[in-house]
Amino acid sequence: MKLFSHIAIGWLATISLSLASPVDTAPLENWLAEQAQIKTGEINITLEKYDSKGLLVTSQPCRAWVDRPEFFRWDIGSPVNKQIIRNPEGFMVIDQTAKSFQILSKESKLSQKYSILWQSIPDDIEHLNKYFNVVSSSQSGNVYTVTLQPNSSALRKSIPWIIVYLDRNANDLLAIEFHKKDKSSLRAHFRSSKHSSNLSETLFLPKLDGFDIKK
Repeated sequence: MKLFSHIAIGWLATISLSLASPVDTAPLENWLAEQAQIKTGEINITLEKYDSKGLLVTSQPCRAWVDRPEFFRWDIGSPVNKQIIRNPEGFMVIDQTAKSFQILSKESKLSQKYSILWQSIPDDIEHLNKYFNVVSSSQSGNVYTVTLQPNSSALRKSIPWIIVYLDRNANDLLAIEFHKKDKSSLRAHFRSSKHSSNLSETLFLPKLDGFDIKK
């Protein structure tokens, strides 16, 4: 899936690739080059959470919109129970169930949980190399798999590994897995995407009448 690579790269931007040993990164480089040409769009995702034994705990449909470089929106659940929105005025986490929201600064502790969304989107492997170590890559049929380890010790404490799955023939993003220190994991399956040349800014300006502000 070509479009959601944006969000994916936005998620990956704090952790890039340093080639300490020979690893086939050609499919990854091709994918990054294509994503650099995509500016706006909408993506459908299935977000799955697994426990430390690899058992599925939850599965939620999600939608995301991106308008580089300032705007991002991620709706989780159906009906939506949580939203993560970034616009030029700031970064916001909205709890639709509790009718509350929180505005985060880049320096706040909670924002670190979503720190990847703050980053600019890398458009080549050199940019990624600043943050990631490529541990290994492999291919089974058309599926290319690359395992990344954060160079940041702070991020590595919570997310030691990230695994990216690409369709090598179609140059599409299939899934990303975030493996946590406690052995649990989060897997995002990218289902469909479409380019939207004109996304309204109102999409990134939530209506919060009646919502409580969390400190």
